Amino acid sequence: MHETAGEQLGRVIVAQSVLAAVVEMTALKVPGVVRTAPYGRRTVHVRVEGNAVHADIGIIVAAGEHVADVSAVVRRQVAAAIERLLGMEAKEVNVFVRDIEGVFIPQHADHAPERQG
Repeated sequence: MHETAGEQLGRVIVAQSVLAAVVEMTALKVPGVVRTAPYGRRTVHVRVEGNAVHADIGIIVAAGEHVADVSAVVRRQVAAAIERLLGMEAKEVNVFVRDIEGVFIPQHADHAPERQG
């Protein structure tokens, strides 16, 4: 059964915990994100004004990844998920990089290590 134009059967209210879960799960799928990390008291903070969502998320980026690129992908993908999965407007998505984790291995070494023996 479909709604016809102008007919409204009721409202859909999405809990903030669901919004936060969508933000967090989406960020964790981005290559280069190791895990989420708290900033202040929470890992994810969402605020809703009407149909617009403001989201803040803290992340840990893998060593060797380009932090600005990973952060930009997180912002884009979180905004797209808010709009696609929830039907809400992603008004603002702020990404806070809390740390870098892992072992950094340079991709281009100036010289090969010397061999002994």
